[in-house]
Amino acid sequence: MSAVAIPTLLEESKCYACFAPEDVPSLAKLSLLTRISQLSRDIEFSLLGTSLANAFSGTVQVMVAPEPNCLLLFFFCGSQELETPTVTVAGLGLTWVLVQQGNDIGGIPSIQAVYRAMATTPVAPGLVTATFTNPLAADEVICSLVQFKNVDTSGTNGSGAVVQSAQATGASGNANVALAAITPTGKNATVEFSTNTMLPYDGTAEAGWTEDFDSGCVNVSIDGMFVGHKLLSLDNTCSITSVVTNWWIAGLEIKAQ
Repeated sequence: MSAVAIPTLLEESKCYACFAPEDVPSLAKLSLLTRISQLSRDIEFSLLGTSLANAFSGTVQVMVAPEPNCLLLFFFCGSQELETPTVTVAGLGLTWVLVQQGNDIGGIPSIQAVYRAMATTPVAPGLVTATFTNPLAADEVICSLVQFKNVDTSGTNGSGAVVQSAQATGASGNANVALAAITPTGKNATVEFSTNTMLPYDGTAEAGWTEDFDSGCVNVSIDGMFVGHKLLSLDNTCSITSVVTNWWIAGLEIKAQ
């Protein structure tokens, strides 16, 4: 049997459906299976880095080495500010877009925000920096940067990979925020970023969630940070159990490719 030219995945599936397995050239079968696998990869999560900085320096930054076509989310927080600072985020030659920002932790003045970006081509390892135009009264701020691989790459600066986001703050109970119903494909992921007045955060991830980071600053007057995620998720409730009642939390749904 002569070889068959197969320019598209759809044509591949139609052609090979007509033949018994032993009739399909092994190389062509491998090509088909590889291309199907590429279309069905699950989202992968990585915590690329975390960092502490003196807030009076006006910046906090983290060194990372991201992959192209991955969603990058940068989260930072600091408490007890004198006045609400203006914050800019830059680094890696990318455009960083604000997703969520809060200015209190259950009524306690603070600053916390989540920014997104995406590199469409390989980038060299480098720093991502948050710069505050008004210094914080706190001694330190803390930041983290996470990466989601195999996500939707449509839009600009990771916009296609973020389906939805929400934030909440409270002075009682556990940190929690509800998203709208998750896309019912079962392929998407959810991620939660939270801060409270504990050192460290001292939180526990809910069932099915993975705790990625739970820490705080050296100075006990500064808030702690918690990062968690859930893959192949239909869970639209981001919740963290903690002994501390003053908290802020942001939740995001991440879209698979």
